[in-house]
Amino acid sequence: MRTSTKIDLHIILAPRYRQSLLLPRWREDLYRMMTYQLQAWRHRVYIINGMPDHLHLLIDMHPDWSQDALIGELKMVSAGWINRTQLPEVPFEWKEGYGLFTVSRCQVPEYYQYIAQQEELHRRESFGAEFRRILQEQGLEYPPDATFHLPENAGPLEKQNASR
Repeated sequence: MRTSTKIDLHIILAPRYRQSLLLPRWREDLYRMMTYQLQAWRHRVYIINGMPDHLHLLIDMHPDWSQDALIGELKMVSAGWINRTQLPEVPFEWKEGYGLFTVSRCQVPEYYQYIAQQEELHRRESFGAEFRRILQEQGLEYPPDATFHLPENAGPLEKQNASR
């Protein structure tokens, strides 16, 4: 008997300290690179979209991958691409944590629209408020150690980039 799977996931990633480093001038190139890489790993990409301080992905994860391996590899490859091709003043890093939520097949169109409309949504709601709302909708508590600000010991370039 053949194994059949459908593992649709909503993934949320943010730069370290939630800095606004995902710049509009190259964000679409980042999405294309991530889509290409995910497809090479045999995942199906429905949509990738976001804002300068975070991005959302909606994918069908291939069953050969674990969630942690997928996120770890995607962060490593995409951060490397950003650092090689965009030459940021401060080396780009993803925030250590991430949001990852399962999506039922019938909800994929709804999540697709939600992710496609990020710019409109964020005229009314900050990323911090959005993430707290998503956690609440999923029945999860907001982690007390979650950082949505720069630490006291951040260097001058990190502070400058955080204000973009």
